[in-house]
Amino acid sequence: MSMPAASTTPRTACLEARLQSYGALRSADLEVLRACGEGLKSAAPGTPVMAVEAGDHPRLVVSGWAANVYRLPDGRRQILQIFLPGDVLGASQLRSDRGALALTVVTTSDARPLAAAIRARAPEHAALCAAWDRAQADREQQLLDHIVRLGRLSAVERTANLLIELLDRHRRARLSEGRRMAWPLTQDALADVLGLSVVHVNRVLQQLRHKGLIVLRAGQLVVCDAAGLAATAARDAPAAESGNAPGERRITGMFVDPPSETRFAGPARG
Repeated sequence: MSMPAASTTPRTACLEARLQSYGALRSADLEVLRACGEGLKSAAPGTPVMAVEAGDHPRLVVSGWAANVYRLPDGRRQILQIFLPGDVLGASQLRSDRGALALTVVTTSDARPLAAAIRARAPEHAALCAAWDRAQADREQQLLDHIVRLGRLSAVERTANLLIELLDRHRRARLSEGRRMAWPLTQDALADVLGLSVVHVNRVLQQLRHKGLIVLRAGQLVVCDAAGLAATAARDAPAAESGNAPGERRITGMFVDPPSETRFAGPARG
C-alpha cells in the first residue's frame, strides 16, 4: 500500500508536532504518522470515542476534547485524564482508553499505522519508538500528577496546576503559542476533573481572574502571568516560560529523579 504524499496534513499535524517535541523524527517516521489521517469518525459529546466492539483499532484524536471517565453508582463522575488533538487512544497498555467519552464533538482517525510501527520496533523507526516511549512516560506522569493534585493540593492549586499542564500539552501539539489555548470545558466538566463542586470551581476561577493570572472569554483561556500561575500551581513553569531550550521539558518526577524517591512534577511541598 502506498504512503500519502510527504506533506503535513491538518489531520496529523498535532500528532507530528507532539512526537517531534520529544525528539527529531526521520522522514520514514513522518510517513507513518501521515498515514494515520484516514478513516475519520465523529463522536457527539457524552458518547464513546472508540467503538466498543471487539477488534476496534487505535484512534488518533484529530479535533475536540475527550476524557477517561469513572462514573459512580449514584451518577457522580471523576474525569481521570483529558485527551487533546494529537493524542492516540487504544495504542497503549491502558485499557481505559477504550471507554473514553467525548467532552466536545470529537473527530478521530485510524492510528493503526503508528500502532504497527510501535509494535514492530524496526530499526528504521527507532527515533519514532523513542519519541513514543517518552510521550507514554509523560502520560504516566500526568496520571501520577493528577493523583497528587486531587489528594494533596488546595482547590486553587489544583486548578492552576491543571491549567499549566494543559497549556504545556497544547504547546507540544502546536495548538498554542504558549499563552492562549482553546477552552471548551464547561464548569461542570472542570468540576469533574478537579473533584470540586461547580460552585467551588466558579469561585476559584474568579479568584484566578482577580489575581490577574488568567482571562477566560469566548471559548479561550489566556494566561496573563505564567510565572504567577506556576507559583500558584505548586509546579514548574512550562519549558517556554522557564528558560529551557525549545522542545526540552524540565521534568521533575519519577522519570529523572533518583529511584528511591517519586516526587510531584513541581516543588516539594512541606
